[in-house]
Amino acid sequence: MTKKMRRIIFDAYAILVWIKGEPGYEKVVSLLKEAEEGKIEAFICQINLGEVYYKVIRASGIDKAKMFIETF
Repeated sequence: MTKKMRRIIFDAYAILVWIKGEPGYEKVVSLLKEAEEGKIEAFICQINLGEVYYKVIRASGIDKAKMFIETF
């Protein structure tokens, strides 16, 4: 029997906490690292990603928002 990989779905709030370095960002960093290492599968829906994009534009400008989307 194959063991199923754990899956998580990020919402916009978690990603914004991570970006801003707010309390709880360490948990997001840990989950992103696990995903990068292939230990878990991590997802974000387009609507939540769009919300993050919009909020980064409002806070930091279009260039930072584009950089975020390209690297996330």
